[in-house]
This record gives sequence, structure tokens and C-alpha cells, in this order.
Amino acid sequence: MTVKQKKYLSWVLALCMMVVQAYGEVLTSLSATDYVIVTHPQATDTEQFAAAELNHFLSFITQTPFRQVNQPQGKYILVSSYKALSDEEKEGLSEYSFAPESYLILQDSISIRLIGGSPPATLYAVYAFLQDLGCRWVAPDYHFYAGTNQYLPIWIKSQWDKPAVFETPAFRYRKLYVEEGRTHTLQSLLQLIDWMPKVKLNTFVFPMNYEGRNEVSWEKWRKDLTPELQKRGITIEVGGHGYQNFLNATMQGGKLFATHPEWFGKDAEGKRTTDYRRVFCTSNTVAVEYFVKEVISYLKAHPEIAIFDCWAPDSEQWCTCASCEALGNPSDRQAILLNQVYEVVSKELPDVKLQSIAYGKTAKASEKHLWNKNILMEFCPIRQNFEHQIDDGANEQNLSYWTTLSEWRQAFQGQLGVYSYYRKYAWRSLPNILTHYMQKDIQAYQQLGIDGVSVYSEPGDWFTYGINHYVFAHLLWNTEVSVDSLMNDYCRVVYNKASYDMLKTYTALEDIVRFACNVAHSSLKTEEEYVSYLQQIADLKENIQESQALFTTTYTDSLYTQNVKRMGWMLDYASKSIRYMMAKSAERQEDMSAIDLEIRAYLREFRNEGIFIPHRQ
Repeated sequence: MTVKQKKYLSWVLALCMMVVQAYGEVLTSLSATDYVIVTHPQATDTEQFAAAELNHFLSFITQTPFRQVNQPQGKYILVSSYKALSDEEKEGLSEYSFAPESYLILQDSISIRLIGGSPPATLYAVYAFLQDLGCRWVAPDYHFYAGTNQYLPIWIKSQWDKPAVFETPAFRYRKLYVEEGRTHTLQSLLQLIDWMPKVKLNTFVFPMNYEGRNEVSWEKWRKDLTPELQKRGITIEVGGHGYQNFLNATMQGGKLFATHPEWFGKDAEGKRTTDYRRVFCTSNTVAVEYFVKEVISYLKAHPEIAIFDCWAPDSEQWCTCASCEALGNPSDRQAILLNQVYEVVSKELPDVKLQSIAYGKTAKASEKHLWNKNILMEFCPIRQNFEHQIDDGANEQNLSYWTTLSEWRQAFQGQLGVYSYYRKYAWRSLPNILTHYMQKDIQAYQQLGIDGVSVYSEPGDWFTYGINHYVFAHLLWNTEVSVDSLMNDYCRVVYNKASYDMLKTYTALEDIVRFACNVAHSSLKTEEEYVSYLQQIADLKENIQESQALFTTTYTDSLYTQNVKRMGWMLDYASKSIRYMMAKSAERQEDMSAIDLEIRAYLREFRNEGIFIPHRQ
């Protein structure tokens, strides 16, 4: 037996011991012959869905379908929100302080109760209970995983016997942005939505119309996505960069600029312009009224939207007219405008939350105007240096962001989130693994009193960042969770027998890519350092080849072998990127151009494997 086989055997034995310790010496009592699943007659759609999910997975685990009833019968598993419980059912629960997203898993001699502080939290309780039984959902069910995104145990007879579990999340808002949506399809979006509550992500953010391209727009997908989101109790957030969506030259049959040129922002030469990146004239009260009216009209036509992101155009330029400049700097003007929008939205659509961003020219809080505390704010450290933690004073850029965010927290009384960049388009699908790095950042955000953290994602390179996404979601629920344990879970599910080597590979990549590869804002290294990084990649590649020998030729093994190959392709890309940076450090322009072309061709070659999104042509 080889050393690697011995390590794999020891892992299997350790797993078996964990199962015995968690579920008792004999897995005997949790079966359809002993228990029924109970939901109240008045259960919401989300609670009914939670019960159906419990039935589905328990029936698979035990290989026997469970009955769902409306009243307890003998032994039962109750699926309910706390509010829906009768006074009698609430007896004995006074010690638990249910917040909207808290949940309780409680067992006694005749029942297992899965109770949420709200219907979505009830769904979390169901998935948490199933995870305690051994289920794992480490990624959406994307085609390139071919089923290796989840693990479902099969126990003909099983038991749940643990102390009461009561949990509440570290952050109020736990978001996934669709953002540019370059590789999303309807199917991938539905798969993403199905995965989100399994890892307790609660807010789905979709662009109203990304950069006005009419390619990725909420209108295109809302009919299919809304019922699936609402069924799971996921908050729908729509909007993004787009003042121009509500005031632009194409409106009113293309006559708006001709009719009201004074509404449009002046450029650097003092001329009114139709450039969509130029913010309209926010000092013009009639233009503001028109803008707000269009926002209200859109929201009334889309009642499913719970949070509306009212953001300036990306890389925006502000109007240079004297009246606008008299309002102050961009931060001042944005505060004035959003407060005006809020006043109308709060009266006409009181259930809709308005969100703005602290980003670019408006990163700093206005010193002249207080933001309405009911507006949500999201801070965007877009140029964060990932060689250092966000609160690391040793890096000037990160120190500036941390100082500014701290000032926001002191000055702003409302809910403040962070728009993170733990997956960036600018990385061009480089395997920038940030699992432990994220934990330190997110713990710092929690200590500062931040209310939410978000990240954006694409199925086109989800496999590359899958372990980041899995860890990220869990950290937003519990910042103290063991990252190593989560990484081990991910590797066991996705790589099976090769999990030991793949875990080592991910761990090594966290200490290589963000320092050595073409990651924006990282510092240049010496040639000797790059040579050392290349050798580390070569050593990891050798382990990849050895890992493939663990698998035979069965169909199931071939799926895991393909995942190992994907890791090999990720390492190849990292190696090419290091070579590019070596040439850049030595100012060898011809080598840089040649390697860049090589990389572009390489990404195109493996474009359908879930690991790379090719460069735009």
C-alpha cells in the first residue's frame, strides 16, 4: 500500500468515527415508519417548501417516503416558523430569543422540531438538520460538476440525537450578485437560486439592465426567477449602476435631450451631453422630479423587488454646471439625490428599501449632508490589495479603505454593507483562492459592525472559485467556523479519493496566486521569487498526476478524474500567469505579448469546463 493510499484509508476511518460520534453507536430510529412530517394548515409557501425538501432528502437517505400531515401523530418532525406555533407549542421555548433569521432544532422523546424565526429561517433549519445527517451541497448543480457538487448519504435506518441547536447569523445581508452575467443562463440562475438557502445566503442581486446593453436585465428573467426566489424566501434586490436607466436621451422617442437639454449634465468643456456616464443635472429640480417619477414607475411595475439599488453610472462623471458644483462634491450630491428619492419611495412604496453605494468618487461619506438612516449603503473597496488584509495598515490602499469604512460606520446610522471583491472579473478566472484570507476580513467587518457582505459570481468560472464561494457563504453565517473543515468538506465531495492532495493544492494556491500571478494591485516580485513560485506550481502538478492514479475506469471515477484534470488546468494557467509577471518585472514587452496571446488561447480552449471565462474579443 502506497503512502497516499494509507492517507486515504486513514481519512475514511476518521470519517466513519465522526459519523459514530455524531449520531450514536447505532443509527436506528429516524425512519418513515416511526416519524411523520408535520406542517400547520396555515403554513406559508416557504414553510411548505421546507417540509417538501425535508421529505425529499429524508426519503432518499432512508430509501422510504415520509408522510406529510397537518397534525402530530405519534412521533413527528415539526416544520414551522415560530410565529405560526400555538401557545401550547411555544411552551418551553421562552429561553430562545427568535430573531427573523434564527432557527432552532430541538428533540424530545416524541418529536424533532425545526423552527425558524421566519419562514426562510425555517428552511435554513431543515437544511441544517439534513447537514447534521451528513448531506452536503458544496456548489450549485452546474453541468460541469456532473453531480459531484453534493453528497447525500444513504442510511436505511438513521437517527438524530443531539443537543438543541439554536443559531442566528453573523450578518443581516448575505448576498450573491449576478453582476455582468456574462455566462448565466436561465438554467444556471435557477440552479444558483436552489443552492443559496442550502448555505444560508439570503439576498439575490440582479442588474436592472447591466450598463444599458439590454443583455442582462431583470425584465428578461423575472417571470421565471421570481416564483423560485419567493418560494425560498430569498430577498430580491434589483438595480445597479444606472441613473441613466431613468433619464437618458433615448427617452420620449429620442426627443428628451432636444426638449430638455438643461436636464443633462455638462461635460468638462461646459457642454450639455448625452454621454450615459455623465450624471444628469441633479441641481435641476424638474429633472430630479422626472428621474424619481421614472424610478417609482419601474418599481410599481415590478412589485417583487424588495431592495432597489439606485447607483450612478459606473466610472461616472458629474455635471460641471455652476448650480451642481454649488451642491458640493460628488459625495454631497449623491447624498442629496438619494435622500430626495427616498422621500418619495418611502411614501409611495414603503415596503421597498433603497440602496446606494460608496464607490469611486463617492467612496467617502458626505461631510455636509447626513444620509437618511433608512437607506442601505454598500461600501466598495474595488482596488483592495489581496496581499494584505483589508484592515492591514501596512498597505496604503487597504488602510485608506479601512479608514474610510470606519468613518462611514461612525457617521452613518443606517445599515452598512460591504461589496466585496473575493471574485473579480479583472482576475480573468485565475485560481485566486482566498478561504482563510476571507475569514480574517469578514471577522474584521463583523467587529466593525458591518451589516452585510456580498460577492458576485459566474457559472463560467464557478469551479475555479467554488471553494471560495462555499467558504464565503458559511463565514457570513458564522465568522468563527473552521475554514479548514469547510475546505475538507468541499474537497471530499468534489474530488473523492483525491481530496487529500486537492486540499493541499488549494491551501498552496492561497499562498501563491495572490502574490505571484497577474492579480490587480499586487506588487511585482524579483525573478528569483517568480522562479520559486513556478517550482511550487510544478510540484503541485506532479501531485495532480499521482492523484489521477487513485481512480479506476468506472463511470463515477471518471467524474472525479475530470475534476482533478480541471485543477491541473487551473495550475497550468497560474504557471502561465507567473511567467507573464516575470516578463513584466523584467520589462520584456515581447514576452509579455506572446504569453498574453498564449493565455487567451488557453482560456478559449477550456471555455466550457466551468473554470475559465475567455477574454472579450
